[in-house]
Amino acid sequence: MKYLIYTTLLEPQDENQKKMFQIEKKRVEKGVNWGKDMLFPIHNIMTTGTGFMVVETDDIMKLAKYRKDYAGVIDVEIHMIKSFDELREIYK
Repeated sequence: MKYLIYTTLLEPQDENQKKMFQIEKKRVEKGVNWGKDMLFPIHNIMTTGTGFMVVETDDIMKLAKYRKDYAGVIDVEIHMIKSFDELREIYK
């Protein structure tokens, strides 16, 4: 499954941005970052403190862990993505 992950940096943004980088560094060191599952890399919208990426995984716990790791630092929204062809199959 493909997922759009939309993030919003929580207040205080300067402090939480530093925490966000520290968390990601630890996730990379542990080998639990998205790596090859990331289809569209993280892009940040600097004026709003938001960002997004697209990942592909069948492991729902990986999504839950991502959300848990960043709790209190960023708000994480996870949205399932379906292609038009997939939707057409569902609604035949």
